[in-house]
Amino acid sequence: MKITAEVLPYEKMRYETAGDYFMKPDGSWVFQVADTGNEASNIMILIHELVEWFLTQQKGITEESITAFDEKFEEERERGLHGEDDEPGDALDAPYRDEHCIATAVERILCGHLGIPWQKYDEDVMSLWSDK
Repeated sequence: MKITAEVLPYEKMRYETAGDYFMKPDGSWVFQVADTGNEASNIMILIHELVEWFLTQQKGITEESITAFDEKFEEERERGLHGEDDEPGDALDAPYRDEHCIATAVERILCGHLGIPWQKYDEDVMSLWSDK
């Protein structure tokens, strides 16, 4: 198995997200993280994506179903159906909700271990949207 990780400018992400993963036609996986300007934050987002991906793979939840859900969620956000700070993976009907929540818990553990207040980390990640 081949896995590639990339840190990209926010504008280069496939859609409005801090982290993303997808399979290329050759069967390799690409993980992309929107650059927060902070290496520790970028790595914690990457770890979130890796944990979420691993758990969804174990449960048979496809990347296609996750991406379709996320894109629909973002379209609904534009129509005012979701708040600006709402995470697609937190939605009750997200096909990967449990896996997303576990990945977020891992991020919180890392923040605690590194002495980074969760609120500060979350604000830094959310600033990706406000800076556009």
